[in-house]
Amino acid sequence: HRLKTAAPAGTLSRIGAILGGGTTEQVRLIGEYFEGVGTAFQIMDDVLNLRGLYTTEADRKEGVQLKKLGEDLEAGKVTIPVVKAITRLPKEEM
Repeated sequence: HRLKTAAPAGTLSRIGAILGGGTTEQVRLIGEYFEGVGTAFQIMDDVLNLRGLYTTEADRKEGVQLKKLGEDLEAGKVTIPVVKAITRLPKEEM
């Protein structure tokens, strides 16, 4: 999951820090920070996919979604919430 959003965010921020003349420590820290932001974004994206995402209550009533409910599950994608749920299953159920 790190490769979906965290790694690109960290890499791009490091490039920006290098181009901006940051010290080695600043480059490292900004990269770590944005990897965390990327991970947080991915978790939110995965959770919203489980719930569906509507822009307004009117959209909800009409069934208009920004993120289709369960789209990742339908596509067979392994998401962070799914991995966490699987790790809680008894071994004989896996």
